[in-house]
Amino acid sequence: MNKSMLDKRPEEEIQSDLIALDVIEKLLENEISSFALEDQESLFDEEFNEIIRKFEFSRGLKCHLIVIGPDGFIRWMSKGFPSILLQEIHNLLIIQALYQD
Repeated sequence: MNKSMLDKRPEEEIQSDLIALDVIEKLLENEISSFALEDQESLFDEEFNEIIRKFEFSRGLKCHLIVIGPDGFIRWMSKGFPSILLQEIHNLLIIQALYQD
């Protein structure tokens, strides 16, 4: 990810966000099998002053978007996001938070 011109934080903080989001991405890729993780994109959230990541999941012809922060908080999801997928993501984020470090 190219550094956002809006992100004036020290490089260590930026890298910390990216590392946390990479861990979340690997977890979602490896553990969710009922939906395909098609794409991801890192974005800068001006409100929270942090890097967040958009994940695009699909099943069949339907696409579902969710945005997660480096702290594991879900920031946004598309309308009609499947509850079963939300439950899977939520459970994985809780487990990751409990067992990190």
